[in-house]
Amino acid sequence: MLIYLMQVFDINKCLLGVKPKWTEIIQYSIGPHVETIKMVLSAPVLTFPLQENIFEAFKYFDVPDLKVVILGQD
Repeated sequence: MLIYLMQVFDINKCLLGVKPKWTEIIQYSIGPHVETIKMVLSAPVLTFPLQENIFEAFKYFDVPDLKVVILGQD
């Protein structure tokens, strides 16, 4: 069962539990665009996965442990 929630974008919520080095990289990459993202998503929007799960993979390993990146689209 999928659960969809109406949420307002919050970068801090997205980065909860993410390893510090990944947090630094993600903030550097999207940091300049956060205000634009917030403006575009200023009204609550339907999102899945939950914001706290967007960067879920980066909670389990750190940058030096990365060996392979596989890109794909569902």
